Amino acid sequence: VGSGAVTLWKISQEHRRLAIGLLLIAAGATLGLQVVTSQNYAVETWWLLIAGAVFVLGAGLLLTAAIRSRPDLLKLGFVTISAALLITPTVWSELTNLNASNNQSLPGAYSGQSLNSNALRGVQVNQPLLDFLQQNTQDSKYLMAVPSAMQGADYVIATGRPVLYLGGFMGRDPVITEAGLQQLVESGELRYIYSEAGGGGNRATVSTWIRNSCTIVAGFNTNTQNAGAPDGTLNRGNMAVSLYDCGQALVAGRTP
Repeated sequence: VGSGAVTLWKISQEHRRLAIGLLLIAAGATLGLQVVTSQNYAVETWWLLIAGAVFVLGAGLLLTAAIRSRPDLLKLGFVTISAALLITPTVWSELTNLNASNNQSLPGAYSGQSLNSNALRGVQVNQPLLDFLQQNTQDSKYLMAVPSAMQGADYVIATGRPVLYLGGFMGRDPVITEAGLQQLVESGELRYIYSEAGGGGNRATVSTWIRNSCTIVAGFNTNTQNAGAPDGTLNRGNMAVSLYDCGQALVAGRTP
């Protein structure tokens, strides 16, 4: 909308009627696309009436400017048409912020349902694990480290605390090395790591460091997955992970 309006405004300085015609055609097509999109994805589309009314007003101003050679109406018409095209994205964005989607781990745009923005729908966490981590990481920056965002996103949403994704979003990115992990552990920023038994490339060296430097915490072994919707560390998928305590010796050394 912004770039199109600016381009057509420049054209209007020498070819007023051409620019007005192109603007009305482009804006009408854009508004039509907004109508189709809104009606297909949202239950309520009351804002379309406002956008349509503003568009008609802007079209009237532009046509009057073309007929009577009124530069002031030309400017006002351009602004009005641009505003009409921004109504739908503005209202829809605000409604999305005010109404949480059913799955906050994979949020979607507003669908017409009025939902509490603070509700934790769709968030899945291992509650005993979460309780354990909250009790033992009060002095740590990270709640824990996990193979990817697939295992950690829900814990961030549930607690508001940072979780380190060792492999990024899908577990394939070399986010941190074993030296980086050691530094985090020694500084007290990270203590617990959910790690798989193996992996290739960077993951192999990181997994080896974790197995050699940390101690498994009994009772939290599980299977997870590295694809699809984030499911915390619930017992599903084909990747076996264990919870490692990498700061036990460090914590013990600090105890008076």
